[in-house]
Amino acid sequence: MRMTPSELAQAFIDAMNAYDADALIALLAEDVVLEGYKGTYTGHEEARRWLGTPGPNLRSRIDVHQIREDGDRALAATERTWIWVDGDEEAETENWNAVWWTRDGKIMRWKPFLHVPEAVWAFESGESG
Repeated sequence: MRMTPSELAQAFIDAMNAYDADALIALLAEDVVLEGYKGTYTGHEEARRWLGTPGPNLRSRIDVHQIREDGDRALAATERTWIWVDGDEEAETENWNAVWWTRDGKIMRWKPFLHVPEAVWAFESGESG
């Protein structure tokens, strides 16, 4: 059964939270483009490298507040919390928005946005920014 864009977005976030590269790769088109804050990553092998592993001091957790979809796109409003590995205390929390573009039941592009208007524009226009 093919997942909807919002289901793909939630599964993507779940894979990020678990640092589960195999689960992430299963959601992605072979030519996926991930446009993160640390650069652009293309394809499965680069996506695996992009996800990485929890750091020695910090790991992150993303909580979804809302996901919308329109056609082949999904938009999520989330909160990302950085957590100290020792002690499980929260270090920092930030609002985080992202758009997923899908094709044939797979994610073909993903891009995070710090500012809601930019994310909404990318989502509503169908453009990746």
